[in-house]
Amino acid sequence: DFRTVAQELGQKDYTVRALEFKEMKKEAERRGLKSDKLVLPPIIEFDGIFIADNWKRSAAIASGLAYEEFPVGDFLPNKHTPIIPLMGLNSWHDARITELGGSFIQHAVFVDAFSSVHSGDAAHEWVAYYQESFNGQKPKVLHAVTWDTTRLLASAVLAGGPDRQDIRDSLGQVELLDSVAAGGRFGDNREIARELLFLTIEGEDIVPWTSPEDEEPSGEAIAP
Repeated sequence: DFRTVAQELGQKDYTVRALEFKEMKKEAERRGLKSDKLVLPPIIEFDGIFIADNWKRSAAIASGLAYEEFPVGDFLPNKHTPIIPLMGLNSWHDARITELGGSFIQHAVFVDAFSSVHSGDAAHEWVAYYQESFNGQKPKVLHAVTWDTTRLLASAVLAGGPDRQDIRDSLGQVELLDSVAAGGRFGDNREIARELLFLTIEGEDIVPWTSPEDEEPSGEAIAP
């Protein structure tokens, strides 16, 4: 139950905000509405919420936020409240999150290094090879990253020979053009230069996310 955390996040302290709550009740009664089920709205002083947890707990957190009237997913406590985007990690990448999170987890954005569905052609070919080798078992991101890492190291060893220093120098030069986890080379900072996948939840599906700035304008073009 994450409602207590949601209350703290929304500063829903009925003692501190007693005067505000009293005025809300008066306004409800003035409009002929029931005030016994009235609750304080959350104070929202941020643009988004990053949930660094797994898919199951994150779906429960989204439900707790909605219970405390945070506008998340497709839930709007009132039509004037802008939606707060939810963001997460690759541990969200499980189809069951759509069922458990329901409408509260919709349009959330998270990242991953690998997707057996949405990665490129090289990844699709490798997935078929992996499943053929392991009796139809579906690969996970750890398997994809391990595959790329092994191939990077093997290429460096072949290029550098038996000398450790030459192998280390070669690691900075090798590049996999058919990386399956979007990490086929090292960057200038000597870390893997990985282009993460941005994914989002739409209905019952996990699909690639597109930045609003990258979307094509809708409607017919107007001639000058």
